[in-house]
Amino acid sequence: MKGYILMDTAVNKTRQTAGNENTSLIKLFAFVTMFIDHMGAAIFPRVTILRYIGRVAFPLFCWCMVVGVCKSRHVYRYALRVFLCGLISQPFYMLALNHEITELNIFFTLLCGMLAIIGIREKKYYSHLWAPMIALVISHFVKMDYGTLGVLLLILLYLFRKSPLGIAGVMIFICLFWWQGNA
Repeated sequence: MKGYILMDTAVNKTRQTAGNENTSLIKLFAFVTMFIDHMGAAIFPRVTILRYIGRVAFPLFCWCMVVGVCKSRHVYRYALRVFLCGLISQPFYMLALNHEITELNIFFTLLCGMLAIIGIREKKYYSHLWAPMIALVISHFVKMDYGTLGVLLLILLYLFRKSPLGIAGVMIFICLFWWQGNA
């Protein structure tokens, strides 16, 4: 019993990322900006500033996903929960934003990136090579929120998770890349 407690606390004290691992405030900020984005999309479609404010939410949720994968003891259960949330929310997504069944919501983008991260992390049968490639190909051919760029953001945040400058660089690159198309 004593050995188990010592081992458990030793695991919890190791930092796995260089960024903020207490994601509560980040999630709150992401939810607020996401709400503003959804208000802009569903109720005020001509007020584009609401959509721009909402673009902040996705990179923040991606960072929370990376931290969650790093801290989770049961990543496959975590992936199953993300999948179930995607299934449950899909009809509401379609109804609120006038999308079709073939257009998948953000949970499927997060799931695709999460599975790539799990493959990178576990390195079974060279999964650190093929899992990210398969995730990127799927996100390219299956229409989902943020698509390939969203999955790439998750993969890059995971790869640079131990470097504060790397995290900032990835965020800046992704933001500039997204804004370039919306200028």
